[in-house]
Amino acid sequence: MFRAVQWTALKHLILLHLGFICVHLGSDVKIREFFDFLHTYLQKYIAMYPNKGPLRCSLSPRKSTPNHRGEVPIILHLIRRNDSRIRVSTGYWIKLSNWDEQKEKAKPSAMGAMELNILLGRIIEKAQLLCLRANVEEIEITRSMVQEEVLGKDPGVQEGQMQPVEYIEFFIQKQRSTLSEVTLKNYTALSKHLQNYCMARNKKLRFELFTVEFAEDFLNYLIGKNLGNISANKYIKRLKTVLKRASLDGFLDNRDYEQFPSYPEHVDFVYLTSEELQKLQDLDLTNSPELEKARDTFVFQCGCGLRYGDIQALTWDDVKKDHFIITTQKTHQEIRIPINTITRPLLDKYKGFESPIPAYSNQTQNQYLKQLGAMAGLFDRHNKVRFYGKNRVQNRLHKWELLSTHTARRTFVILALERGMRPEVLMRITGHKKLSTLQQYISITDNVVEQEMKMAFG
Repeated sequence: MFRAVQWTALKHLILLHLGFICVHLGSDVKIREFFDFLHTYLQKYIAMYPNKGPLRCSLSPRKSTPNHRGEVPIILHLIRRNDSRIRVSTGYWIKLSNWDEQKEKAKPSAMGAMELNILLGRIIEKAQLLCLRANVEEIEITRSMVQEEVLGKDPGVQEGQMQPVEYIEFFIQKQRSTLSEVTLKNYTALSKHLQNYCMARNKKLRFELFTVEFAEDFLNYLIGKNLGNISANKYIKRLKTVLKRASLDGFLDNRDYEQFPSYPEHVDFVYLTSEELQKLQDLDLTNSPELEKARDTFVFQCGCGLRYGDIQALTWDDVKKDHFIITTQKTHQEIRIPINTITRPLLDKYKGFESPIPAYSNQTQNQYLKQLGAMAGLFDRHNKVRFYGKNRVQNRLHKWELLSTHTARRTFVILALERGMRPEVLMRITGHKKLSTLQQYISITDNVVEQEMKMAFG
């Protein structure tokens, strides 16, 4: 960005030239004559500095061998007045068939074209500002200036070589059509954690950084930021996903990421028993319509197992005679859920409303659920255990204090298993693709243990 003195110099330069032109032409000059003279005058001024600053900047894909996805890098060209050029990779890639050569941007029909064109537009704006500064300060633009001021790169990085921050942004752009917004935000958070880690450890964020030793230290850094083992491990998992893709694209030479460690996790799920769920259903909330809607939404979740984001997205078009069909936001998977004795009365209750089930924001719903839990008398103590590295932290809380929107999904899984639903059938409803993933939600209740014992030994 310009320093204040640079903007002042530019302003004074423009005012000086305009003042000279006005004096030369007089006050009765026509607009067309003014601009004709201005064009001629500036051409003469520019000719005084044939080697200072570029004449123009442009974008084009490099005509090189495509990567495994058929993409080539997009190059920023700065053409100087002596026709010498500076060529620097923008860090973005595109298929040649998706590039509009005349407009120098991605075709609207290309996947992710809008986001890519916005990013490329910012690069051009910064390049044009650099051109102005070069003219004001009468300096010659160098490759390192372009890398640092336009692209935000370390000048020591070789042309065409993306570094982790750029690559994660590129990864997010490419995955925008397949991953949910929540997941994409998690990758953005990963990038910020990596940058903050490097600042704290006084390291440069390069692909060469990603060794097993780095992963161990990065885990400790995340734990030091008060992230539990589960959250820290998720960031390591996302980083491994990015590095695996970067390795396929030729940006990463080593495969140390395959050996990245993780901390042991303790999964401690809270769910409601059939009796506790019935207590919620039996609450008289006639004088509390907000709590009534929150209770109904929670009970509906307990009867179908949908994530809360999918409940919020549910429309009447999704609801059929004896089932509803929805494409999940997290996995983009279409699932078909039969309507049952829990969900049908609620759908009938809200018939004629804009949405099949009223849904507050996630934060508001969680606040209401804690009120409802206390009103229903859910005062049993529950041990909430979290691990921070090797340190075990335990809090003993009332169950109503732990209620959240995701409690409903866990409750559905537990009650379905207690009532004899086979795991493979349950997976079709919840949308889980692996049995191992489903098992993370399963906390075996005393009722299940007693039933299994009776079936085995009578």
